Amino acid sequence: KRMVSEISLPRMLSTKTILQKFVDDLFNSLFSISHAPPSPTTPYSAFFPRSPGFQVPMGYAPGAESIPMAIKYIFDFLDKEADKSRIADPEVIHTWKNNALSLRFWVNIIKNPEFVFDINKSHTVDACLSVVAQAFIDSCFCADIKLTIDSPTSKLLYNKEVHQYKSKVTKFYHDIHELPKVSDESMYNYLRQLSTYLNQLMKKTGGFVMESALYELLRYGIKYQDHFLD
Repeated sequence: KRMVSEISLPRMLSTKTILQKFVDDLFNSLFSISHAPPSPTTPYSAFFPRSPGFQVPMGYAPGAESIPMAIKYIFDFLDKEADKSRIADPEVIHTWKNNALSLRFWVNIIKNPEFVFDINKSHTVDACLSVVAQAFIDSCFCADIKLTIDSPTSKLLYNKEVHQYKSKVTKFYHDIHELPKVSDESMYNYLRQLSTYLNQLMKKTGGFVMESALYELLRYGIKYQDHFLD
């Protein structure tokens, strides 16, 4: 096993060098409140060309038009609960925020882009994404991970970069904490707007397309039929 790792390491390093800019861009995009926001309105017709367009409500945190209001609201809620429970350890609060956002959503999307995009993920791409996802997970932990020569190659590959990414995660959480608070009323108003939008969406599309849903279930069933029968 050790010999296999040593043989494959040069190829893995070469692949890492090629992909490094994209990985850096990923971390810079996910852990920054200063990047350019998306368009304030999204035409509905861009997704459903046959239907008339209407605006999608975009709720952003005050002072940062690239951070969803919901993220600021839930982070403030976690800070408030920590104060109520007299939890002074910043690592605990950091872990709560990891589990609420970074490790709950982003890791799944990084590791499984087919959840969001209509793509075929090859075994090679899956292996590469697993390494990036592991670097992402390691970057979210406050404590330094002690590695040895016997540690998995996937962890050794990004050991140097993980220390840089850790500071990005910490700064990101701090920057969100420093943003103006989102009031309960603002959050409730946004949720009402979003609910209205979703109701309009359902009316214009006639609801879910049952045939497509059944087709996807059938595909899933055929793919895993042996497991089901067992």
